[in-house]
Parts: sequence; structure tokens; C-alpha cells
Amino acid sequence: MEHQDTKQTSMCPRLKELNDIPYLNQIIMNIKKIYLTVFSALLLIACDSDELFDSNTKKEDMTPENNEMFMLNIKYENSIYSVKCTNNEAGDLVFLDESFNDIYKNVISKNPGLTMLVLDNNTIEYFNSDKDMLKSMDFTLLSDAPEEIVNPKTRVGFTSTAGRATLWDDTGYRDRSISFDITYHNFFAWPRLSKYNNFNDKTSALKVWSFIPQNDSVTIDKGLIEYKYNIISSPYDPTLPGDTKYSTNDLRVVFMGYHNSDYSGVCFCCIPENTGQPVEFDNLKRLGWNDKISSVVLRLAIKDLYQTNY
Repeated sequence: MEHQDTKQTSMCPRLKELNDIPYLNQIIMNIKKIYLTVFSALLLIACDSDELFDSNTKKEDMTPENNEMFMLNIKYENSIYSVKCTNNEAGDLVFLDESFNDIYKNVISKNPGLTMLVLDNNTIEYFNSDKDMLKSMDFTLLSDAPEEIVNPKTRVGFTSTAGRATLWDDTGYRDRSISFDITYHNFFAWPRLSKYNNFNDKTSALKVWSFIPQNDSVTIDKGLIEYKYNIISSPYDPTLPGDTKYSTNDLRVVFMGYHNSDYSGVCFCCIPENTGQPVEFDNLKRLGWNDKISSVVLRLAIKDLYQTNY
């Protein structure tokens, strides 16, 4: 009995400790402190991460979807690609298709006279130069001529407007704009848009019209065949036909916008096909050309006179 009493006595302090309510409360309080410390640290990390974004910018605005992804049909040297694209912060095209991006980076973009012929808002064709583009279409650019070009019956002549281009400062054809017309006698070329209403690198939207009537004819003097303009560098060829009537169906209005002044750098080209119906681009960013045009050319071209002896 004496041994048993000793054992019970030795257990009493332990039982008392386990039943000590203030002691348990202290343990619970310590656990709570640890939990709150860990939670605060995690919350601080989350807050620091949010500071990577502007206070007025939602995280979802940074996703590719909000940068707009879109498809372009792209042709280059007889191959056609369907490419998913977006734009970077500079407004340049970003090709999300890895195989085409490699072709563009290592081959297409290496051409100093690279020309983009824009067929519509979803279709473009790359050429190594504006010369190659014109040659592929069998077109020759015409020069300004001292003689009147006129059909006496319909008075399609130098006083008639053959084409027009309008450039806007903002997308959706908004804000400032500049327009220029060409006739069958006088064309338009401006080497530095910085000196034309301060429009250098300002163009965000564009429309180009052709007013050339169909199924008519005009007299083209051989002096119109352009060999001095920088796009076609061949010397004058006296064997070309002169004072010959050509169908207006073979005439085209050609717009060329260049990255750089003096008609240099990458070229953006469009050619309206339908009389009175413009080719229009309400947002040039989609084509990688927002605020990138520094010099422009608007001229007439005629089919089937292109010479390859340069």
C-alpha cells in the first residue's frame, strides 16, 4: 500500500499540469501567434507581387488576349502561311507561329528594301523589294508628264482625279488627317512627312481610292514611262511604244508608305482594285504599321510595260 500511494502521489503533479487551464490557453495563444506571423508574411508577398502592375491596370489586361491575337494570311515566295499574330509595345507585329517567325527573322526581314503588299486587313504578301513587287504584277510606275493625257470623248484627262489617299492621326479615322489627290498628269510624292503638317510617324488609319473608270481608254505617251524614279532605275528605252491608247482597265493607283524619309526602309503598299471603293485600314497597328510612315508616294502604274533590263 505504501508503494501504491507513492505512485499515485507522483502522478498527481502531472494530472494537475494537464488540467491547468491557463497553461493550455498559453499554448493556444502561441499557436495563434505563429499562424498570424506566417499569414502576414504570405500576405506581404502577395502585396509586393501586385505592385508589379500599375494601380490602374488589371492583371487580365496584361494577357495576350487583351493585347489582341489575330490571324494573318501571309504569302512569301509562292508559299502561303496562316499565322497567329499579336503586337509588342512598339506596335510591331509579333508572329506567334515559331516556324514562320524563324523564316521572317532569318530570311524575310534581312531584305533592306522589304515591301509588304497589303491585300486586305487579313492578307499580306512580302517581297524582297518594291521592284520585285511591281515586276510580279507586271506593272510600271508612270511619271509626271508635260502633255495632257486625255480621251477626247469622255474627257478622262489630267484634270480628272485618278486617285486619293487620306491618312489619319488616330485609329478609327479620327483626329487630324491629311489627303492628297493625283490626276492622270500629276502624281504625289512627299519625302518627309515631318514637313507635311508634321505627320511624320503619325499615321494610324488609312484609306486609298481609285477613281479610274473601267472600260475606257487613255493615251499614254512613252515619256510617261518612269526610269528616273528610285523604284525603277533602268535607263530610258526609246523602243517603248509612244502615243498609244491603253485601256483604263490596265491602270492602277499605287500607294507606298515608307518607314524612313526619302522613300527608304520597309515599304507598305496597297493598290485599290475597285473604282470608287477604297482599300481601308482603320487600325494600322494590326499590320504592324501604327505611327511608322515617314514618306509617301501615290502614283499611277500601267500593266505589261515593265522592262527587266536593269
